[in-house]
Amino acid sequence: YGDHRDLHSFPTRRSSDLLANTSSSYWNSLGAVRDLEVARASEDRGKVYVDNVQTLISAGRVPEAEVNQVKANLATRSSARIAAEQALIAARQQLALAMGLSTDQMENVGTPTEDFPKDDGVALAILNTHPLQAFFALALERRTDYLANKKREAEQKTLLTPARNATLPQLDLSLNSGYSSLSEGTGFVDFLRAPGRAPRGPDVGAAITYRFPPRNNAALGALMRAQSSVRQAELRTLQTSQAIMASVVTAVGGVRNAALQLQRAREAVASSQAALEGEREKYRLGVGQLVDVLTMEDRLTTAEQNQVTAELDYALALTQLRFATGSIVEPDKTVQSVDHEVFLTVPVPAALKISVGKE
Repeated sequence: YGDHRDLHSFPTRRSSDLLANTSSSYWNSLGAVRDLEVARASEDRGKVYVDNVQTLISAGRVPEAEVNQVKANLATRSSARIAAEQALIAARQQLALAMGLSTDQMENVGTPTEDFPKDDGVALAILNTHPLQAFFALALERRTDYLANKKREAEQKTLLTPARNATLPQLDLSLNSGYSSLSEGTGFVDFLRAPGRAPRGPDVGAAITYRFPPRNNAALGALMRAQSSVRQAELRTLQTSQAIMASVVTAVGGVRNAALQLQRAREAVASSQAALEGEREKYRLGVGQLVDVLTMEDRLTTAEQNQVTAELDYALALTQLRFATGSIVEPDKTVQSVDHEVFLTVPVPAALKISVGKE
C-alpha cells in the first residue's frame, strides 16, 4: 500500500471500485493486526498474573486455590489470541485478493504499515461546516455513473429532433446550374469539327417540392420510440441521482458517528486503565480481591478491542464517503495516480475549500 497507485486501462468507475475495495481490505487487515496486538498483550498480562499469584502462594499470602482463577483466565486469553491470529490470516488473504496478487504471492502479504486515520477534529469540523447539499453537488459532479447517464440522456434528446422533424410536412427547394452544348450535322467533317466548334452557354434550373403525407404512421412510431427512449434515460438519471444522494447521506452520517464513537472509545480505554491500576493497588495492599483485578483487566481488554473496532469503522467510513462522493479518482482521466491521503481525509466541496483552509 504505497504512496501512489497508477491505474492504466481501467474505466474510471472500475478504478474507483477497485481502490475502495482495496482500501477497505487494507483497513480490515490493519484492524486484525491491532486486534492480535491487544490479544497478545492481554495474554502476556495473564501470564504475569499467574506468576505473581504463584509467588504469593509460595509466600503464604494468598490461598493456593486462587491460582485456578488466573490459570482459567490465562487459558481464555490464549484462546482469544489464537482466534485473532486466524482472523489476521483471513484478512491478509482478502487483501491479497483485492490487490490482485498471484497465487504464489498471496503467502507473502506483508504487515500493513500505514496507521489508521487520525481523528483530530478536522473531519467533524468539515461535516459541520458544509451542508449535505454541498456533498450532493460534489457527488453529482464526480460520480461517473451519474455523468454517464446524463450523457446518454443528451444523446437520446439529440435523436429526438430528427424523429420529430420526420413527422412534419416538407418543403424542398432545389437549384441547379451548368453548361450545355449542341452540334448537329450528318457529314463526316461535322463529326470531326464538333469538339472545337460546339456552342457553349450557361443554364440555371430551380424546383420547389412540397410534401404533406396524410398518414405518416412510420414517422409517428419512430417519434414515439424516441420520446420513450428519452423518458427512460431521464428516469435512469433520476434513479441514479437518488441512489447517490442516499449513499451520501449514509456516508456523511457514518463518518460523523464513527468519529464520535472513536472519541468515546478512547475515553473508555483511559478510564479502564486507571481503574485497573486502582484494583491492582488495592490487591497489593491486601484490601482487594483477585477476581476484581481480573474483571477490570477483562474490561480493559474489551475497551481496547472496542477502540480498534472504532478506529476501523472510522477508516472504513472515510473510504465509503470518498466512494459515495466520487472523490477517489478523477472522472475524466484515463490514467489515474491516486495519493493515499485520499483515504485518510474527508472530501471538501471545491467551492467551499477556502472557508475550511485544510483538508
